Parts: sequence; structure tokens; C-alpha cells
Amino acid sequence: MARTEKRAAVDLIKTLLGAKKKAAKPQQHQLTRSSDQRGFTLIEILIVLGIISAVIVLGLGRVRKNDNNIRTTFREMTVLSKEIRNQARLTQTFFRLMIEIKPDQSRYWVEKGNAIELKDPKLELKAQDDQDTSSNKKKSSFTLFKKLTKKEKILPKGIKFKSLEIQNSEPLLC
Repeated sequence: MARTEKRAAVDLIKTLLGAKKKAAKPQQHQLTRSSDQRGFTLIEILIVLGIISAVIVLGLGRVRKNDNNIRTTFREMTVLSKEIRNQARLTQTFFRLMIEIKPDQSRYWVEKGNAIELKDPKLELKAQDDQDTSSNKKKSSFTLFKKLTKKEKILPKGIKFKSLEIQNSEPLLC
């Protein structure tokens, strides 16, 4: 019995000494994750959410850009038509808003002239066919009016004209 008591006392002393050694060594905080910890910290989640939201915001800007271009062009053409009317009244000259519609790229500009030239669409198509054969082409009295449109402006894709209303297509003679 004495032997077992002696052995128990030695084990107790070893345990106490081992606990003192562990207690004497200060615990260090881990800067890296150990393999038994799982999951993400709040900061990591917030950073990822910030990156995702930035990508979405930039992507939506690209998607909505064409729709905004169409609205902007419509607004510009509305203001431009009012400006043409005002300029024509102030200067007592003729202006026209030219719109060239082509499948690849449509454009528009403002022209100023001294007389109204009304073009017949059938004659215009025939003139385009005959243009290759003859170099005698009638010069237009209208020229680009750089005060309202400095150059020919390009219409964005997606604009379609369903109808065109022309008021006072007959020249007004006083």
C-alpha cells in the first residue's frame, strides 16, 4: 500500500509541476487561423460584399447607357427643333433638320438656306441610281449651320421613326 500511495504522490507532484510550467508560459494570441476554426470574419464578409456591389453598380451603368443615350438624343432633338424654329423667325431664313437613316449608322444635322427644296422620294431614289453614270449633280442651296450643330451628330442604335409630321411644308410667301 505504501508503494501505491508513494506512486500517487509522485503523480500528483508531476501534475502540479506540469501545471505550473504551463501557467508560467503566457498564452499568445493566434494571428492566423488554426485548422479547427471555420467560417469568415465580419470584415472579410464586408469586403466581399463591397466588391460585389461595386461590380454590380459598374455593370448596371453599362446596361442602362444605351437607354440613357436614346433619351438624351430625343431631348436634344426636341430642343434643337425649337431652336431651329426660333432662328428661322429671327433671321427670316429657311432651316431644315436633316435626318439620314441608314442601317449601319444614322445621323442628323441642321442646314440653312435661302430657298426651300422639297425632294420627291421617287426622284431621289432615281437620282441615286443615275449618280454613278453622270457627274452633273445639282448643288443644294442649303449648307451645314454650325451654330446649332457644329457637325453631323450620330443617332444611337435603337431609335426608330414610326412617323414624321411636317407642318407648313408649302413655302410661305409674303
